[in-house]
Amino acid sequence: VPRSSAVAYPPTDAPNSPMGVAKGINPGRVVWYHDAQAATWNGTSGNWWSDTSTNQTIVDTMLSSSLQTLTSTTSDAAAWTALFHYFNRNHAKGDVGYASGEQIAIKLNLNNNGSQTDADNGIDASPHLVLSLLRQLVNGAGVPEAMITVYDGIRAMPGRIYTKGHAEFPNVVWADSVGGNGRVKVQWKTSITYSKTNGCGTTIPSFLVDSTNYIINMPIMKGHEYAGVTLTAKNHSGSLQTREQ
Repeated sequence: VPRSSAVAYPPTDAPNSPMGVAKGINPGRVVWYHDAQAATWNGTSGNWWSDTSTNQTIVDTMLSSSLQTLTSTTSDAAAWTALFHYFNRNHAKGDVGYASGEQIAIKLNLNNNGSQTDADNGIDASPHLVLSLLRQLVNGAGVPEAMITVYDGIRAMPGRIYTKGHAEFPNVVWADSVGGNGRVKVQWKTSITYSKTNGCGTTIPSFLVDSTNYIINMPIMKGHEYAGVTLTAKNHSGSLQTREQ
């Protein structure tokens, strides 16, 4: 819709009248964190994802504080312990935390990325936030590096993300649609059947089927010409093989 013709949407429900049943470790809690000094790109010169435009220390602090606020804890380790226990209780695994040997997959949004050498300013996952999440999992939650796979099955993993993460965590697995240069090419496995023949994908990355115990869906907030805004659900388009692969 052209900006000149857009109008405000009048909601049919009253303010502060949520629908449905609240979910989550603290049901219904949503944590927002804004720090204007975290990202200082001027919008024209250089790249928004460079170290001169994004402050890693502030990003680390934002993620740490958000996790602790979400879980009502006072340390990163306690926050992850609470999250794992909550998840496992609600998935018939018992009141247990992370166990040695369990695999974790992190789905990134790399939808604007065309190649492993891509260096434009398209909006994809932030290299600094990816690194911060890896620091949380390895240093906060105690997850071995080799038990973590970072992926987008239908896009290439750009060097700006891979290089930064690999330098600090060399045993983390990086998977994309291309493979090579330290990345693993995603292998697809038929896992979905439909009641009616259609054009939808039926295969997902084999590691999600065979070994993954937990999936972290890492969204980004950006506009989208079809969906209006890209958040979490659409991010899993990269977890489903489409006709372009």
